[in-house]
Amino acid sequence: MIKNPMKLYASIILLQFTNWFFYKDGWKATGAIIALSMLLAGKTITERMEAHRANFISLYVVELLAIKSPTDIPVSIQVAIAAHESNWGRSRLSKKYNNYYGIKCHGSKGCIKMGKARWKTYESKEEGLMSFSTFVRANPRYKPCFNCNKKENVKERANCWAMQLHKQGYCPDKGYDKRLISTLNINNLYQLDQ
Repeated sequence: MIKNPMKLYASIILLQFTNWFFYKDGWKATGAIIALSMLLAGKTITERMEAHRANFISLYVVELLAIKSPTDIPVSIQVAIAAHESNWGRSRLSKKYNNYYGIKCHGSKGCIKMGKARWKTYESKEEGLMSFSTFVRANPRYKPCFNCNKKENVKERANCWAMQLHKQGYCPDKGYDKRLISTLNINNLYQLDQ
């Protein structure tokens, strides 16, 4: 006899949903499975948020490695900025336009206006993921960031990047560097650079 027919029914729906979702958009299937299974298991909102963050980090790192992102920019800082700027991959700018880093657009091509700002749009997720390293390298004002790579300690190196990016104007918001460092600490992103 089935102890909880509702959970069995929900599991069947989950399997059907996952099969459809996987074939429609494969990389999102993992997140859908985690979110729905946690909901069924009665997980708290905090536990679900932690699972979403872990899913974002693992998918993001795998994709960064797959496109061979340059190694002179710490992976931890790339993930922290993407997490912060895209709200862990949930923002409209990241989902629809592949802009994970909040890079603004100053030309007329490849831009979208949202609110008062114009943002870069990217044709593919890979192009969007590479945009940060391309952007930082193309702008001489970020040259001091690369001096952070002289630090041997991975935590000091990533924190230095956060502070230098803020100092050089990557994001003018007061406390941006502190928020990035907090994201690095809370999610133990430093381990990605070891």
